[in-house]
Amino acid sequence: MARTTFYAITTAQIHESTTSTMTKSNARSVRGLALLSGFLGATASLFAKFAFEPHSSTVDWVRSECPRLFVPPVDAADAVVAVSRWHSTAALALCSTAELAPRGIFLLVMIACNAAMLGSFLEGMQESGSVAGTALSSAANFATSACLGGLFLGERFPLQWWLGFGMVVGGAMLLATVRVKPAKVTFAI
Repeated sequence: MARTTFYAITTAQIHESTTSTMTKSNARSVRGLALLSGFLGATASLFAKFAFEPHSSTVDWVRSECPRLFVPPVDAADAVVAVSRWHSTAALALCSTAELAPRGIFLLVMIACNAAMLGSFLEGMQESGSVAGTALSSAANFATSACLGGLFLGERFPLQWWLGFGMVVGGAMLLATVRVKPAKVTFAI
């Protein structure tokens, strides 16, 4: 019985062997694609929160400003006329429709961010391997979500969260530096 040895090689390793002149700047840009996908994923989720949150600050602003646009300032004698005009069906319908505009814009931006995220994630995984690409994308998503949540939503994070965050980033950095060797597979023929 003869034994034949095969080597399982990943797509990333084949690509790396065919482009052996890859410079360090190219390697950084490969990792940049995985990091970009994490950033875009977190940005998409922020816009989703703005689009679907019942009391989004942008929608609340439209609710407060819409009556000012359709009811001009009047003196006290004309106040009854202004109130009756504001409560007209057309004005109410227009203002409730105006609340949908920022939600629709946020939804479209979320879809665009998700599409760009998927493209950069797949390209980053193809170039840097699935383990490193996924780890870097996840760490970038985690970090960006925290920054955006603190910046736009006023979220605060306890010490335990920061310890977990440090471990995730450390693990992602370790995975990003690992070089995968081809696995040796033996078949009996």
